[in-house]
Amino acid sequence: MNTLFAIILMVFTGILDAQAFDRIPLIWQKHGLERLGIILTILAYINSGMLTYFASAYFINKQDIHNSFIITLIYFITTMVTLALISGNFVSFSLMDKVLSGIAILCISLLYLHGVS
Repeated sequence: MNTLFAIILMVFTGILDAQAFDRIPLIWQKHGLERLGIILTILAYINSGMLTYFASAYFINKQDIHNSFIITLIYFITTMVTLALISGNFVSFSLMDKVLSGIAILCISLLYLHGVS
């Protein structure tokens, strides 16, 4: 039960962070109070995501998974997949965006392998 709850919380973390990351480019397109509103919205999503991340890490820890690399790997992959799903346009990403996404996942995996071994 703790594992399922941890995974659900991690998905919520990914959704909240993805919402924040999806809005970050808008900061530079707005001005004045509208820009401030977007910044505050982004910070609210990030802070909420951090709270659900702490909670999910707690429940993962209760399953005797204490390796920060594994917890972080779950977080990064969940957030990247959620962001791609929320944006709804992963298929239409440019080749460069797809390559960079693949490189990011590869680098995270290599860091994981380096940290665990």
